[in-house]
Formats: sequence, C-alpha cells, structure tokens
Amino acid sequence: MVLGNIWLHLHPAKLPRHGVRIRFTWCMGGISFLLFLVLTFTGVILMFYYRPVGEYAYLDMKYLEFDVPFGMFVRNMHRWAAHAMVIAVWLHMLRVFLTGSYKPPREFNWVIGVLLLTLT
Repeated sequence: MVLGNIWLHLHPAKLPRHGVRIRFTWCMGGISFLLFLVLTFTGVILMFYYRPVGEYAYLDMKYLEFDVPFGMFVRNMHRWAAHAMVIAVWLHMLRVFLTGSYKPPREFNWVIGVLLLTLT
C-alpha cells in the first residue's frame, strides 16, 4: 500500500496544464547528473593509469594516450564532460533563478543546488 502511495506521488493521475508544457530547460538537471556519471566512470578508469606525482604525470599521460587502448578517447571524454557539466550546471541554476523555483517550499533545494554549484 505504501508503494502505491509513493508511485501516485511521483506520477500523479492529474497534472496541471502549465506543468505539462515542454520546455528545453527541463533537461539541464538531468544532463548535469548524466555528465556527473560520465565523469565518475571515466575518472575511475583514468585513476588506474595516472599518478599525480611531478616526475610521473607527463609520462603517465603519454602512456595513456598512445599505449592504452582507447586511452585518448577516455581522457578526452573526461575533459569534455567536465566542461559540459560546468555549462549545464550554470544553465540549470540560471533557469531555476529566472523561473523562481527557489521560492518556498523549495528553498532548501536552492541551498543544496548552490552548494553543488560551488563543488562543480
């Protein structure tokens, strides 16, 4: 019975008309999360090949790019996902600010979002 209530809370039977309109900015939070997952996955892979020590860092990157299969692809995917995540998070926060989504009862979400923005 509890699971049925949770399901109806997440997916209500009736939605207001303004809540159904499709906007391109809906996806910025989801894109940010997807990019975070890509960064986590590629970061774990890169962790096995990179030592952040001055005398080994350059050699490890050369080894990763030229000797490891798909090493250059993984490194570039990590780099571009990082750039894209910063842009997506800024656009998401801008949309939240411009639409007033930080107002009660969602002010705690705004505080968490600003903290995550500073971590990004």
